Amino acid sequence: MPTLARVVDCRDAMTRGLFLRVVIAFWISVVLSIVIIKLFLREPGESAAAFVWALISRLLIFLVVSAAVMLLATRSVTRPVHWLRFAAEKLGSGDLGARVSGEAAETKPTAEMAALIRDFSQMAEQVEGLVRSQRQLIANVSHELRSPLARLSLVGDLLRRFPEDRDEHLARFENEVGKLNQLIESLLTLSRLESSPALLKENFFDLSDLTARIISDAQFEASARGCSVAAIRSEHCPILGDPLLIGSAIENIMRNAILYSDEGTTVCVEVRCDETEPTMIVTDKGPGLSNNELSQIFQPFFRGVEARSRRSDGHGLGLAIALRAIDLHRGTIGAQNTGSGLAVSIRLPLATLVKAHDQRRP
Repeated sequence: MPTLARVVDCRDAMTRGLFLRVVIAFWISVVLSIVIIKLFLREPGESAAAFVWALISRLLIFLVVSAAVMLLATRSVTRPVHWLRFAAEKLGSGDLGARVSGEAAETKPTAEMAALIRDFSQMAEQVEGLVRSQRQLIANVSHELRSPLARLSLVGDLLRRFPEDRDEHLARFENEVGKLNQLIESLLTLSRLESSPALLKENFFDLSDLTARIISDAQFEASARGCSVAAIRSEHCPILGDPLLIGSAIENIMRNAILYSDEGTTVCVEVRCDETEPTMIVTDKGPGLSNNELSQIFQPFFRGVEARSRRSDGHGLGLAIALRAIDLHRGTIGAQNTGSGLAVSIRLPLATLVKAHDQRRP
């Protein structure tokens, strides 16, 4: 989005350009006035009245010519400014599709004005995208909250109608409350990551050690689903970053892999410490995704429409949280089909590894 400094620089450049046009237009109007006076006016008579009339007529010609030249000289600035102001008023009134009309390009605006129009269009597109994402997020949150709340209401109704099954209904109630609490915690985590880029608290730690601890914790959840988690490659990989945020990203990726792995399979975890970038890959043995689904997998609340949508335990927020956590470390995260499942990889920039080595030196 255009910064305030860019807007100020553009404004100063426009002021200089307009001043130059005014100066050039002034001298052009002087030359044209002299030419017109020489061609169309006679020399004034000797009387005072003739002299006054000649002076007034020449002054009027100069004023008319100057006004016409000034109007033409400033037209390339004033018309785009008018359209820009009109588009800004429409955007401010809620019309997120407001843009500077194509007529502005036909007037061949100055380079400074054209840059300002481009900056406005980029800003308007980003505002429209943010508002659209916010509306979609609100709709998704409303949808996700509606289901557990409806089930809680149903459990309450069953408790009133069948008090003899109290223990069973209370267990269901606690289960739904737990899911609702998990959803709210995920939403709060995603909101903090989106709104607070200064969350990073960098420390030196080993990526393989962090991954090993998360694997140990994930084994319990995996065993409950009839699968397991194993490290097939774990290289010593010292990096500098926020272990809580990176750990949260890895944990969410492993949870997602466990959730969609078939019973009796193993989620494979690989940590590599290449010369180019530290890398961690988590591969599950579950249903894959289509190319279209792969492009949306890191969006909040996204879940596959076929095999993955059968399982309702998740809310589609884990990978979105992982994406934002890795983005804050200037790393990348991606997913691809393996033929027998899905592989999600995290790659951190080389700077984190280099800084970590430098920090270890005495």
